[in-house]
Amino acid sequence: MDDVRPESVFVAVMSRVSSVEARQAQREVWAAWPRYGWTVTVRFPVCLDGITPTEYRSLLEENSSSGDLEILQGCTEGYKNLTGKLISTLQLYVQKYISHKFFVKVDDDTYFAWPRMRKVWADLESTYVYTGAICMPWFMCGGCGYSISRDLALVTLPLANATTHWAEDWSLGLWIQAVERTHNFNVTRKYTSCNNGGPNNAAIGVHRVKDLRCMASIERDLGRLAHLGECEPLPDRLTEKMNSTTEAAKHCLKFLHIPHTGGQLVEALGLRAALNNHSSPSLWGRYDDSLHCSDNGGSTVCHVGEVQCHAWHVPPMLSAKMAGQYLHNRSCSTFCVVRHPLERFIDAWKVLAPNRDFEVWASETLDHLNESGFGGHNCGLQPQTRYVFADASRTHQVCTRILKFENLEKEFNGLMASYDLHIRYDSSEVGLATDASATLRPKDLRSLPRNMTTMSHEDSDHHSGAVLVRPDVPAALQKRILSMYQEDAESLGYGK
Repeated sequence: MDDVRPESVFVAVMSRVSSVEARQAQREVWAAWPRYGWTVTVRFPVCLDGITPTEYRSLLEENSSSGDLEILQGCTEGYKNLTGKLISTLQLYVQKYISHKFFVKVDDDTYFAWPRMRKVWADLESTYVYTGAICMPWFMCGGCGYSISRDLALVTLPLANATTHWAEDWSLGLWIQAVERTHNFNVTRKYTSCNNGGPNNAAIGVHRVKDLRCMASIERDLGRLAHLGECEPLPDRLTEKMNSTTEAAKHCLKFLHIPHTGGQLVEALGLRAALNNHSSPSLWGRYDDSLHCSDNGGSTVCHVGEVQCHAWHVPPMLSAKMAGQYLHNRSCSTFCVVRHPLERFIDAWKVLAPNRDFEVWASETLDHLNESGFGGHNCGLQPQTRYVFADASRTHQVCTRILKFENLEKEFNGLMASYDLHIRYDSSEVGLATDASATLRPKDLRSLPRNMTTMSHEDSDHHSGAVLVRPDVPAALQKRILSMYQEDAESLGYGK
């Protein structure tokens, strides 16, 4: 009969974006282990910063089946960024899983002997506890994994600093020392050994397992942990890499994102559809991997004269290279959303200078635009005609399907229907809907990673229901604004 009192443990299995097979092997290991009445929550933290839209979409699809990924903001994958990832994971634990008594960190190439570890925890009396390998008093070498108690995590996190050391187990040891100095008490350090190849019946796990599919078939008798080569590999189960080739799209439709016209809403609608249906050609704007500045495709921040902005915001009229990225495929059409010049200028103020008096900001900005010829500013104040056309004579039109912001719902839905794309915008629900009738409300958008699918200020007053007061614009100032953007008004059907 088991005499260990059940507790709860949160297990963070550190994993990279590409480690699909390793994560599945870990899932099979943890599914096979008995729980002995314990609450055991296993999650796979993955850093968001630096990943591509394609990788992010892959993670979301994987998580739709497994439900155990935690995509962390504010950290980057990489050996030199391990400490930052640990801090983000501890923050996740404190914010979401703090009901669990123990926090465990293991790598996805580690076989962690959970049944033995729970007995180690049961023998501990202190509330401030570290368990794991200890190379020096201040250096926790946690190759096979380590754990800290909930109380220790709560007092350690405020002292954690990503610049302590690139090695997160080293950093953890230094943080624990800082906790002892700051709070004037001793942390209990419980040494646990690690099996890195030789027989070791006291080991809590095996680090750097070569055949990950072999992990789940290792004997539960910990005395056989050294005999990894004798186990039979498991059959592949849900570990196939995502098929990089999808069914050819029926139509090619690109999106040219003119700032302050509701473009992030359009991008989010497209992304949601692409996640539901990989054949949907709706990775638009910031999610369009074909839009880039450098010849090698690596940079999305473009410098065009004195103007600097992201690739999806560069006006084609200012860059033949960017124009070519929209025009190179003759079978592909490009759509965009335009807006009344006055309302677009007001929206730019809400984004760029919301705390300044509108009239003062507008007057200063118009003076500068007049002097510089729209130079020296980000792309948000560029005329819309510089997006729609590739040349000043307006003979080469890049955006061939122009939608009006003022009638966006009807015109967008009509365009999608004409391309047989099951993407729908319903402004009455103030959210996003797809052919699967799944509505994504603004609150849902804000819960997704920032700079991926969230709506910015430029979209919020029209799409999210946020109360943003429109300033009363004096007639003389209105005239100045419309004069500055006279070409937009005339070319795009907004009158003089």
